[in-house]
Amino acid sequence: MSKNSKSLKANPVPQPEPVPATHRNVMVGRDGWLFLCQDTNDVMAQVTGRYPLPGDFQDRWRRLFEYRASRMAELTDRYFFGIIPNKACVYPQ
Repeated sequence: MSKNSKSLKANPVPQPEPVPATHRNVMVGRDGWLFLCQDTNDVMAQVTGRYPLPGDFQDRWRRLFEYRASRMAELTDRYFFGIIPNKACVYPQ
């Protein structure tokens, strides 16, 4: 056993207090999974397709990525972009 693994067991990371299920921004799913809802990004509406995208949505994102890539090229660096799914997409409860 390494020195680091011993210290992790001796000093566990403190766990945050659980969010009450009655909080207006929390939806409780199966097995106690907590999901963000009624937030400023309206995540649930986006995931369920109830959020209408503006007509120029794709063009705005394309221009943003083109700008970022050109700016990074000016700085002699590469630009990487990754899409990480949120929990509501991975666990569609």
